[in-house]
Amino acid sequence: MSGMQNLKDMASNVEEDNASLPTALMMPFGRLSVESEEVRKLNINWQSYVKGQMINQEDYAMIAEYDLMGVDERGNIIETKGFQLAKTCLSLLARLSVDQTIRYILVLIDDMITEEKSRVSIFHEFGKRADFNVWGALLKFLNRQDQFIVHQTALIVVKLASWGKVTLPDNDLNYFLTWIKNSLGNYGSDYQHSVAQCLQLLLRHNSYRQAFFKLDGIQRGNAVIRVLADILRESGKEKVTRIIIATLRNLLEKPEERKNDAALSMVQCKLLPEDVEIVYEKLNERVQDLSTFDEYAAERENAQRLNENNFELLKTLTRLMDISTDPIILAVAAHDTGEYVRHYPRGKHVLENLGCKVMVMRMMTHNDASVRKEALLAVQKLMVHNWEYLGKQLKVS
Repeated sequence: MSGMQNLKDMASNVEEDNASLPTALMMPFGRLSVESEEVRKLNINWQSYVKGQMINQEDYAMIAEYDLMGVDERGNIIETKGFQLAKTCLSLLARLSVDQTIRYILVLIDDMITEEKSRVSIFHEFGKRADFNVWGALLKFLNRQDQFIVHQTALIVVKLASWGKVTLPDNDLNYFLTWIKNSLGNYGSDYQHSVAQCLQLLLRHNSYRQAFFKLDGIQRGNAVIRVLADILRESGKEKVTRIIIATLRNLLEKPEERKNDAALSMVQCKLLPEDVEIVYEKLNERVQDLSTFDEYAAERENAQRLNENNFELLKTLTRLMDISTDPIILAVAAHDTGEYVRHYPRGKHVLENLGCKVMVMRMMTHNDASVRKEALLAVQKLMVHNWEYLGKQLKVS
């Protein structure tokens, strides 16, 4: 199956109705995020490792202490002992081999840097001070049999390469980009969307874009235009429409030497001005439905108010989701939960502590389609960390 067909099929999967829960759950976070939730529940017997002299006492003390802490306590120890924590995590990855333990350590690292992007500098600084090859220590896991380990590692590598000032060295970059290119060709993989997310993060950086292009990671013909045109006609999603229009615009404006070729391809696939005009009208209609800035500001204020009185309203929402059987109440509760964390990202930890997140995830298998839909959307909002980027994209459109 060709790469262009893969692209088209992946895009069409996004359009599947949320009622098809297994497929919908894969978008846009996929199996990796679902498995990560299970990994976080693991209880690793660190003492057995130190007794077996597989890890030293210093690393044991660090990981055992960190493992028992709550979110706020972990934040404090990262600030005060971040260098030691990075050393311990990387040391454990080098010394231990049990898949379950490796999974757990990788999720710890990913949670640490995802919670606060600037923390990637802790690992880079450790590598510099200790003369330790952080990239090599991680990239070796791309050859493991356990696919969760492989793809969780890839996501960590991408974040370290994208969120800090230290970039991937050329040799490691070529190796990693080749892995991404080959993995994207593995159509049908449960982790394909995670690979696509890795590529998306890398391609925001010009140096990585150029390297990927040199590896023939991007087809140099205009076959993609026909695929995008087909998706544009079939899609009813505003975000999909916005991205495709922006891509087509770039093809007409950016590469001076290929403007005519791109324009000809758009005409040949019947992507005429009338199509764009229809899209423009639809977008204008959508704009009328969008909240004004004042309404948005009010939503943010309301989200903060949910924290009042020791989270009394959030506790009420959680209780309703636990005891109510009314689909309307459950759908509204799930929606409000998602909006709360969207306007107050730090609130996701509050929801986890209250047990609200578990309630929402449970509703993704509810008999009522509207409840399933709102629960799925809420879970997606709980998992998304980069709302600032999404907001900028909406503003640009």
